[in-house]
Amino acid sequence: MVGDSTHTPRETDEPQRNRGQVILIGAIALAFIILGIVVVFNGVLYTETISSSATSQSTADAELTQHEVEQTVAEIVHRDNMGELSGEYSTVIDGFADYHQNVTTNSGPVITNVSVDPNTATEGTIARGDLGDFDTLSDDDLTDESDTLQAGHFVLEVDPDDHGELTIDSSQSTVTIETNAGGTVEINGEPIGSDPVRIDLVAGTVDGSPHSAVPRVFDPNEAYENAQAEYQGEIQGEYEIITKEDTLAVGSNTGDDPIWSVDMSFTYESNDISIEQESVFPVYGGDT
Repeated sequence: MVGDSTHTPRETDEPQRNRGQVILIGAIALAFIILGIVVVFNGVLYTETISSSATSQSTADAELTQHEVEQTVAEIVHRDNMGELSGEYSTVIDGFADYHQNVTTNSGPVITNVSVDPNTATEGTIARGDLGDFDTLSDDDLTDESDTLQAGHFVLEVDPDDHGELTIDSSQSTVTIETNAGGTVEINGEPIGSDPVRIDLVAGTVDGSPHSAVPRVFDPNEAYENAQAEYQGEIQGEYEIITKEDTLAVGSNTGDDPIWSVDMSFTYESNDISIEQESVFPVYGGDT
């Protein structure tokens, strides 16, 4: 008979609802599983990123520390060249490395080893003398005949007591230093003061500080064909000069060969990295 049915509508819909619930529960469970995987994966990526960032920072710190150590070693070796150390430069360098290790062991990365092997400029010159020595130059030339001058250190200590003038000239720049009866020192026409001054013609400094009146007359990277010094009057003071070659025509060589560059072995350790590095670097900023 039309309209009769063996099942009521409620009984027909029940299995469909059950299947829908199962599908819904499965979808929710799958979503949580995927979410968990994403969270774990992102956590791993974050950890790896942090680890990589820490290692990169440690490497940068090591490179900065190495640069600072090279500067310190160069200063120690220069003082040895000038005869200003009370002992061997290697002993002073060992003491510096030990000091750094002692003060940083509890607070961070340490230098565990610094060893150096000097490269001596066997034809170089270490010269000292009175400024009056420049008055003895032939044609004001700082070198003999056609020789060149490569200076790593060129310092003048000038007293303001007497009247005089000294001009140092290279193809790079020129500086004129004058003292007058009033007891003052002028550099390129600019008054500097009434006290003795230390003028560095390689660094371009007065008493260790950069000064606009003082150019860098000598670059340690360059060998100058025309380097001259013109002395007039009675300017008083002393000079210190270190050259790579034995071409200096002024003053008396101390007889010691200057160390021009250094081979250094350097070990740096932190919680993240351990770096062993070898480098060759100049003492005076020029070539090795």
